Amino acid sequence: MQNIPKIKVGVVAVSRDCFPESLSVNRRKALFAAYEKKYGKECVYECPVCIVESELHMRQALADIQKAGCNALAVYLGNFGPEISETMLAKEFSEKVGGAVMFFAAAEEDIPTLASSRGDAYCGMLNASYNLKLRGVKAYIPEYPVGDAEECADMLHAFLPVARAVYALKHLKIISFGPRPTNFLACNAPIQQLYNLGVEIEENSELDLFEGDRCVMIKQVTPEGEIAIITNRGFGKRVICADIDVMGRYRKGVKIIDFGKTRPSNGDRIVFASYVREPYKVVLEEEDNYLVAFSTEDISIENRTH
Repeated sequence: MQNIPKIKVGVVAVSRDCFPESLSVNRRKALFAAYEKKYGKECVYECPVCIVESELHMRQALADIQKAGCNALAVYLGNFGPEISETMLAKEFSEKVGGAVMFFAAAEEDIPTLASSRGDAYCGMLNASYNLKLRGVKAYIPEYPVGDAEECADMLHAFLPVARAVYALKHLKIISFGPRPTNFLACNAPIQQLYNLGVEIEENSELDLFEGDRCVMIKQVTPEGEIAIITNRGFGKRVICADIDVMGRYRKGVKIIDFGKTRPSNGDRIVFASYVREPYKVVLEEEDNYLVAFSTEDISIENRTH
């Protein structure tokens, strides 16, 4: 099962109104040209909205990257940048999407540019980082966050695993079975740090395993799927998930197969259990080292036992 989120970083260029907007736009284009040349187009999105000291621009940019399906944000200072609207963007994106935010900035390309079209993005990064602190916004800032197009492309690519980890943690829910009941704050004090990371956790105590018991499968299922099981005696059956009733807390659950004296021919333990949506082949190794191959379709569908 693939349980790693796919990241799409929306890159938004920003500009202060006392600097030419074209400076940020052209540097953003150069950044994407450098990125695509080295890393391709996957995982990044060039937002066409350049924020120029305007909350209206900020909301336009936020709506655009959300519509594009971005789950991470990179704020690119093509010049000094508007510290208020750029950090507002970071705050609202983090709250609404739950994705990581990065800030980085463009260096002056050469001496003529420094003389005629200076962007002062380095100073802008200082103001941006201070404003992020004032707003209480957590953002990723590279160790040296100012560079030319190629260097910034490398920074953007290095941000991907950071964004992936942050997004995964903020959208993670841990469901565990243990002695601590849910909705009892004092009992859950040890998981404070998980809450600080944005992880949701639910601990249930109604699944009690005794000596000799073992859990063979925990799976999220849909009513359309099936549960396929095979015992150590070769007995197999499929049960439609829709036929398995949802039980309340502290109930014993639903019996799917009889063991022991009731049905000795069924065997005494389960050796294979799987959730099936589409037919697939299974290979089992028997105790005499023989391999048996079959399709899940070969296992008959039967009613569950009560």
